Amino acid sequence: LKAKLSAKKQELAKVALQVKLKEVLEKVKAASEVTDTMVEGGDVAANEMKEACERAGAAQGHARRCIEELKTMMLEKQREIRQLTGQSPEEVKAELVEITIEMETAQKDLHEQEKKLRDQEFRFVAQRLMQDAKKHQEGLEKQLEDTKLAAAPLLSEEGAAFIAYTWLNEVVGALKKHAASLGKSQEELFALISEGADTATEAKFIKYLQGMPEMKERGETLFSEEETKAIFATLDTEKKGEINQSQFLDPFQRKYYVVSNVSMTQALTVKGSAKPVRKMELNEILEALEDPQKDPTTGLMRVKVRADKDKKEGWVTLHGNQGTDFLVAFDPFAACEQTVQKAVQELWDTAVTAQRLVDKWTAELGAVDSPLLAECKDMLKNMKPRVEEVQTAQCELKRQLEWCKHAYQKRLDSEHERRQQLLDRRIVHQTLEDGEALSKAPLEEAKKALEECTAVEEASATDEATRKSIMHLLVCADKCEKANKALEEKMATFAQRTSDHWMEARKTLTAAGQDCVTACDSCRRKARELQAKVKVAEEEAHERILSGINAHLKSQKLLPTDWFKSLAGGEAKVPFQALQSAVEKLDGLELSPEQISTGLLRYREVDGLTRMTLLSQFQKYYRCIKEIAMTTAFAIKDGKPLRKLAVGEIVEILGEDTQDTEDTNSPMLRCNVRSLTDGLEGWATVKGNQGTIFLVAHTKPMYLLNSEVHAHPDFEGTQPSTGRISSGSLVELLEGPRNGAPRQVQRAQFKVQQGSNETKGWLALEDGSGVTLMEKAKIHICRQVIAVTPELNIKQGKSSRKLSIGEMVEVLNEPQDYNGLPRVQVRAKLDGLEGWVTVKGNQGTSFIEASDNFYICSRPQPLEEESGRVRAMSNINEVHAGDLVELVAGPQTETRPGVSTMRGRCLQTGIEGWFAASETVASLWVPHYVCRERTDLQTSLEASSSKLRELMVNEELMALSVPEKEATVGVTRVHVRADHDGQMGYATVQDTRGATLLSVQGRRRW
Repeated sequence: LKAKLSAKKQELAKVALQVKLKEVLEKVKAASEVTDTMVEGGDVAANEMKEACERAGAAQGHARRCIEELKTMMLEKQREIRQLTGQSPEEVKAELVEITIEMETAQKDLHEQEKKLRDQEFRFVAQRLMQDAKKHQEGLEKQLEDTKLAAAPLLSEEGAAFIAYTWLNEVVGALKKHAASLGKSQEELFALISEGADTATEAKFIKYLQGMPEMKERGETLFSEEETKAIFATLDTEKKGEINQSQFLDPFQRKYYVVSNVSMTQALTVKGSAKPVRKMELNEILEALEDPQKDPTTGLMRVKVRADKDKKEGWVTLHGNQGTDFLVAFDPFAACEQTVQKAVQELWDTAVTAQRLVDKWTAELGAVDSPLLAECKDMLKNMKPRVEEVQTAQCELKRQLEWCKHAYQKRLDSEHERRQQLLDRRIVHQTLEDGEALSKAPLEEAKKALEECTAVEEASATDEATRKSIMHLLVCADKCEKANKALEEKMATFAQRTSDHWMEARKTLTAAGQDCVTACDSCRRKARELQAKVKVAEEEAHERILSGINAHLKSQKLLPTDWFKSLAGGEAKVPFQALQSAVEKLDGLELSPEQISTGLLRYREVDGLTRMTLLSQFQKYYRCIKEIAMTTAFAIKDGKPLRKLAVGEIVEILGEDTQDTEDTNSPMLRCNVRSLTDGLEGWATVKGNQGTIFLVAHTKPMYLLNSEVHAHPDFEGTQPSTGRISSGSLVELLEGPRNGAPRQVQRAQFKVQQGSNETKGWLALEDGSGVTLMEKAKIHICRQVIAVTPELNIKQGKSSRKLSIGEMVEVLNEPQDYNGLPRVQVRAKLDGLEGWVTVKGNQGTSFIEASDNFYICSRPQPLEEESGRVRAMSNINEVHAGDLVELVAGPQTETRPGVSTMRGRCLQTGIEGWFAASETVASLWVPHYVCRERTDLQTSLEASSSKLRELMVNEELMALSVPEKEATVGVTRVHVRADHDGQMGYATVQDTRGATLLSVQGRRRW
């Protein structure tokens, strides 16, 4: 039984092996069929070949796994049989030899199929590689040819075709100017060029351009016929020999091309509701639809454009806020150069890619030893130098492009220089014509004025004719000066130009300007000569008129003021007609009407004679510069001394200077005078017999008030005031200044707190005449810390803050009782806080106590370091009304000099009387001014009146009237006559800035 069971198991094992062998043979057969189908399939697509290979490979894989499984099964079955039968391995193998042979045959057949599959793959790979290599090679060579074709316009004659575009731009500019001059639109201009036809031929275009004035320079056309034909060829894009309206108008449109990544939006503003249209491509061409505008939200310059690519419209940014350019003006050469550069770079990239592929394929095929790949390897070997040839050609093309770019730029610069020379010639010609127009008329007029002046001198013409000649000369001089300035300004516009044309223009204009300067100097020199003659004649006539008036006043025993009142009739000045009539009626005045008119010219120009002018002519004064005695008689030996004249004292001259002939060798010069200080009259020596000068001439003393004063009829000021004289008024000194009686003044030392500075000094409590200068202040000092509340009732409201010990408070009302506590309303001096505090607590504690050491200033006064000496500090030198000060020492009584007082008459209002004349109240004034800053001389008192001329610094002026306040601006102005040229007008003494424009000559503090 055991033997039978063993035999049965052995038989079953063999049957299992037969079954597995059968499966192997079927799998090998299936793989063989799939492989044969693939090999015999012929040329198929790459994807189909790939699928077929994958199927064959899969079938061979299944067969290979079945064979491996059969081998494994045979080993296992052999081990089982040995265990059952006890046979040796060789005996077991002999029993399975048939299965082994069939398995090896199947395995050999599978190897043959794998070889077929591999060979087929090699053939396919070689075929595809050769096709791809050929495709890359042909594509690379075609790309090279296309790049050369695109670069041909740039390489042809150094880009000569693009030069015509620059000419076209100039022609378009000239056409725009021409259309504007004709008042025609661009469409109407094309109709003129085409003579009404739909198209314009080359002949019509050239003919019209050559006839345009804008295209000519001194009769010569700016472009040759060949250049004009090239311009037309640029417009004739269809090469038909004629252009239509659309082609004609195309260059008039502003175009841009994109140089940086940027988006097109629907609205002008970038932020907010602006929606993007699309992104712009690099080198894309855009047509401007409107002028560039600034985005109000970002400040970026943006322009509305239409894309040539798809005709979409929108807004695009020109320049970023960091300096990035997004759009630049379209330039055909630059656009073409950008396109070619891009193509050259792409060619290089393609060649590099092809080179890398060749290297990759060569490396991959080098690892495979198959005769089927030999042809492919040879082809790749031959392809590599051809790729290198393309790379070499690309480098050469790039070099040529760079060279052509520089050559084109050089040619373009040369063309621009040629055009600039033509433009320079045109501008220089126009400049010379303008320069001649500027200088010709003034020079001719100046020449004529000088000839007329010579004729006037030779004919000994009247003063009136001479004055007219002077005015004409001055007008001509001004015109020549203005012409020279205009020529200088014109030359300044081309100061940086150094070409021969501009140098010649500069030389011509400089010569014309020098002629203007010479003519201006000649006119002014001749005018000064005539003015000197006229002035001499005027002064002589004026002196004789004054002598006649003086003689009349003496004969009639009239004072100058009485004569003025009789002629003025209550007005501020004598009208010129009345003055002239009075002078003509004077007895013994041997002057012709023309001489009288000449002598009174200065009064006619100001329309009359003012009181100030009259008194300055007939009232003469001396100022004492060395002490000298005043006597009762002309002869010193016959008179008695009255008193000595003090240095600086002013006296009025009552008669002519007379020589004391007692000393015949060196007689003294004596004069009858009246002292303005006390009204004392007597005789004084002007010049001693040794040549010593005691008295010098002085103008009539007048004072300009710096503050308002009250005039009184008596020196003491006890009688009622005669009137108020306002600040800025001019006062005629009648008597004084004179010091009053000494005063007893109460003074004390105080501590003054102004800001962060604390200073001690002396102040007056009253001025010695009963006027109080300091009043006691209701000041309390905090002795204990106490709260300040907003209400009398302590329980109402919260405490504002607490007073510190030693803090000062000002009492605002009388103390009030609150539940037996005296409370008072105060204001803290530290921060101005107001509130209620308790004066004394219910236990007798004093919280605040009154102090008698604080005063409030009633009037401003200087702070003095000690008696009679003002503290020399810039930060504190005066206390003001309302300032709080603390008593430190005193008071004590001091004796002070009396107040300086003078008697005067206000020239503006006529108010007369005595008033205090301290150095801060009145300043000595003379009718002579010096210009300190350049200012205008104007026609009237109003600040907005017409300008006559500009007053120069240090120019001297004579006041013709008292200073007056201008109503609109509020500045002080004065009527003056310039010593330089006799020009009269109104000038500002001090402007709104506080700057002094005119200062009194010889002005000093009293």
